[in-house]
Amino acid sequence: MTDKRAQTVRRICLIAISVLTAALAIILIVQACDIYFNPTYAKDSKGNIIEVTFTRAKVIAKLCSPVTSVTFGLWIIAVIVGGVLLEVLPPAPKAKRVQDVKYTVNKLKKKLPVKAEGELFIENASLCKLERIRRIIWGVYTAVCVILSIFVLIYVLDRAHYSKDSTKNLINVLINAFPLMACAFALCIGGVIYDNYNLKRQLPHVKKLAAFGKKIDVETNKIQSAYGKISSALKTDKGVWITRATIGAVGLTFVLLGIFNGGAMDVLAKAAEICTECIGLG
Repeated sequence: MTDKRAQTVRRICLIAISVLTAALAIILIVQACDIYFNPTYAKDSKGNIIEVTFTRAKVIAKLCSPVTSVTFGLWIIAVIVGGVLLEVLPPAPKAKRVQDVKYTVNKLKKKLPVKAEGELFIENASLCKLERIRRIIWGVYTAVCVILSIFVLIYVLDRAHYSKDSTKNLINVLINAFPLMACAFALCIGGVIYDNYNLKRQLPHVKKLAAFGKKIDVETNKIQSAYGKISSALKTDKGVWITRATIGAVGLTFVLLGIFNGGAMDVLAKAAEICTECIGLG
């Protein structure tokens, strides 16, 4: 078998493993939500009716369902086949690595001139414009992906979308949530492709500016100014403590919100219930 055909076979196998891994993850998430949003009720030792969410029987029944079992079996087979293919059809030794465009651009930006006049001024303006567009595009991609993720979480965590039919629940999630996840994934791929294209357009401008051979001045270069100031501020002791205090305050706020709205007791009760069921006391 030729190297090109072997590479195609390995690529198909990797794609199959990736698709099956994503499908298995979605199925397990749906099954867990199905168990959580459709609890069963039982009587305790005192005769009181209590809500039982996670039991060994329910978990085993979900894991042994046809959809989960078939998907997991196919995933195991794909992983085994992939391992065998790597031994039987090992990849050819890599040729000399081509230097990454992003690494090259960032390295050359450190050598940009102090002042850009004449032709260099035009190159610097073009470079700033490309960098600005790149950041705007990434900002838009990030915002859209966050919004799509929020919609997916709202749907998955809504109790009204789950019934006792796990197959129907899985189909509903695939119909309503999977397209949004696919769009977010496609946007990420598009962002990476455009980022590489934008950096390739920046490279000629950066090379011309870096050929001037002087060190960058963060006060006059807009591209490095903001980054340099933020990096310098965060590296100081004051910046580190401010960052720690901010993260700590946010974490403490969420902990207090959970305590006041009763979430802490719910988590404690469910944790105790799971532990007692696990050791056979439930």
